[in-house]
Amino acid sequence: MFCFAAGFAQSKCLETVTLPNEAAWGGGDSQGSMLIGNTYGPGEGPGIYIVADGGYRLYLNGELLAYDNAAGRVQFVPMTFLPGYNAISVAGINGQDAPGVLVQIDELEKSYYSGSSWRANAEPSDNAWKKKYYNDLQWSYAQEQSGSITSTPSGVSFSGFPAGSKSKWIWSSNSGDQQAVLRYVFKIQAVGFGRNTTGGEDAEIVKVTSAEELIEAAESEKAKIILVPEGTIDFRNFRKVTVCYQPCTVNTSESGGYKGYWNSSGTCPGAESTTKEIQQWERRIWVQSNKTIIGMGRGASLRGVMLYNRDNSNVIMRNLKIWDINPHIIEALDGVLLYGATKMWIDHCSFKWISDGNDVYNTKEATFSWNRWNGYNEYLCDGRDNYSALVQGSDITFDHIWWEGSRGRTPKLYGDAPARIHMINNYHSDNTFYSSYSGGPDLLLKIENSHFDGVRIPTVRVHGGVIYSSGNLYENIEFHSGDNWAHTSEPKDATANFHVDYPYTLDNVNDVKSICTSRTGAGAQWGTMPEYDDAAGQTTAGPSVSIRSPSSGQGFTDPASITINVFANGENGIAKVAFYHGSDKLGEDTTAPYSWMITDPENCTYSIVAVAYDNKGLVAYSTPTTFTATVNPTNDNSGLVSSVPDASGNLPLKVFPNPVKNTMKIEGKFTGKWSLYDLQNRKVMSGSQRLVQMEGLKQGIYVLRIEEHVIRIIKNN
Repeated sequence: MFCFAAGFAQSKCLETVTLPNEAAWGGGDSQGSMLIGNTYGPGEGPGIYIVADGGYRLYLNGELLAYDNAAGRVQFVPMTFLPGYNAISVAGINGQDAPGVLVQIDELEKSYYSGSSWRANAEPSDNAWKKKYYNDLQWSYAQEQSGSITSTPSGVSFSGFPAGSKSKWIWSSNSGDQQAVLRYVFKIQAVGFGRNTTGGEDAEIVKVTSAEELIEAAESEKAKIILVPEGTIDFRNFRKVTVCYQPCTVNTSESGGYKGYWNSSGTCPGAESTTKEIQQWERRIWVQSNKTIIGMGRGASLRGVMLYNRDNSNVIMRNLKIWDINPHIIEALDGVLLYGATKMWIDHCSFKWISDGNDVYNTKEATFSWNRWNGYNEYLCDGRDNYSALVQGSDITFDHIWWEGSRGRTPKLYGDAPARIHMINNYHSDNTFYSSYSGGPDLLLKIENSHFDGVRIPTVRVHGGVIYSSGNLYENIEFHSGDNWAHTSEPKDATANFHVDYPYTLDNVNDVKSICTSRTGAGAQWGTMPEYDDAAGQTTAGPSVSIRSPSSGQGFTDPASITINVFANGENGIAKVAFYHGSDKLGEDTTAPYSWMITDPENCTYSIVAVAYDNKGLVAYSTPTTFTATVNPTNDNSGLVSSVPDASGNLPLKVFPNPVKNTMKIEGKFTGKWSLYDLQNRKVMSGSQRLVQMEGLKQGIYVLRIEEHVIRIIKNN
């Protein structure tokens, strides 16, 4: 997607380059990737911004994402980045004056910026540099160039690059290089016990659009990367069940005052309890080993689904909204259930209206990171989920989790089997009961640089439980608890200060709240929590647009005008199509068929892009179409002619004085405009007036064109 200035511009010759045809520079590559999105624009989701002072081809792991041949034209490519290595490569082409490319990569967790940490090579021997695992360590580091996020190194002004970006213009070490490959690799990887989880990395990529397709792909024995588009897939399978029931006015120790209570034994607790037949609707997916399930763009919404991993290994779940798991019933299954699993990573997921939380049993090498747990639940008596995360016999890292609106188990560590939980940079807010719980001497809970805000009881140690706290921030709390809810000081049990063999970074605890509230959950900073009335279906895609004529490579000789014809359509209709030459807006058309006429074309190469806007504000951008207009004065009689006779020998046009110093006069009959060119065929003046002010021009020979007449003019100083 291109970003442009809003105003209109006259047709003028702007810097355009020719992208090389050689394979070593990406010549012959076809554009396209399953990871490119079309449901949002710049600033609305993850993706890549790029602009060049010339032209470029942009690659991710060998796939050509975008290209352009006009200087100063910002392009945004909506992207889904996969866990593992992401190799960004740019084949940059220098045009006039200074070279350079400017890039910003917005990923869910963080942004990456072009700068001196990138690698550069001006003489690649082949195109292997596009590949994911290419070794570029022998390349030199890129050199930062002049320019800013609003101006190219050669001084061309532009708009559309993210405000406040840390990106720098970069090129090879020799600014005279006409071409250079710039390359940067970043890795999306879990922090903590689950750091070695790779999921379906390098396996087949499939895109699913229905519950049945996702179930089939996730339960397959084959390794897969499963892409789930933006939108909501409804998995609910409604059926009648019998539960124990109490009205909210009853509060017994057995039930806690819940309206619904799941009890598989059929025995209801409390004298006030009765049975009641209601609907239950969760649907399980038995996720098999070596899978990556990832929501595209700003996240995919999975309603009523329980993701279950039993005795499997190496699974990544990322950028998903998991919600509406029987929120009206207590202990009626989980959002994510891990049992006897290894190498698990649940990242940037949002959880809401989950009956029994996320439970983890006998699982090793697992990380939950950058997730948002929202426990507010209007379908229970006290308006909150009772359970959030229950852990037994497992090694789990909780990294950057926002625990919001819960009333317990964030998390709860219990059972007899030894277990370790490492919590770093977590934000706990508005918890009416307890947060982190250790229920035995072998249940080690280590909490670092986490913020407890409005949590009644931040920590609970019972039955010899051990917790080590370091660098935490406590605001609006009541007390830390021991056995029988006895008040204690902040726990610092040395036995819970276990060693970990993985690197991790602790945020300033005063920043943890702002980091977690702005970047956790599906979609991170661009995401939203599910709404209960969200309808099933994919997010509306943007329109499509293509330039039908002229075709790229076409040439025009002495054209009076050039018409650009465009085809555009979309699910929401088309509001308008705008036309751009380079980064300058030529105009727009609101009625199909869409077209724009360039009148009095310049003598230059044009790079045209069409931008379609649908009726919901979504935008689509065509690929550039490049053509040339040759305004080539001829039939000048090779002499210094100041008048032009017609076929009868009359003199309908006279130009004088010639040579001229200041003012030149045109006499005779002509309609339309005249144009004045230098000897490099560059238009220096045009108009329709008969008195032409020449004093501002340099001394030399010029060519005056009036309709079919061509006259040489000598300019003296």
